[in-house]
Amino acid sequence: YRVQLSPGETVSHRLAENRGLWLQVIGGSVSLNGIDLAPGDAGSSEEGGDYEIVAGDSPADALLFDLK
Repeated sequence: YRVQLSPGETVSHRLAENRGLWLQVIGGSVSLNGIDLAPGDAGSSEEGGDYEIVAGDSPADALLFDLK
């Protein structure tokens, strides 16, 4: 998924069990469940559940992969 957020905007994603999540930050900064990520950073998880992505003080652009 392409994630484009305005400053301070939030989006959530529910990851099903037995799947993986990879978030690659392209521009701006975001937090993934409270962990700050800058351009070029990535966050990942293999635990099912809800994930919250929040843009920092500038527009943010990221790619979210929901993997089998």
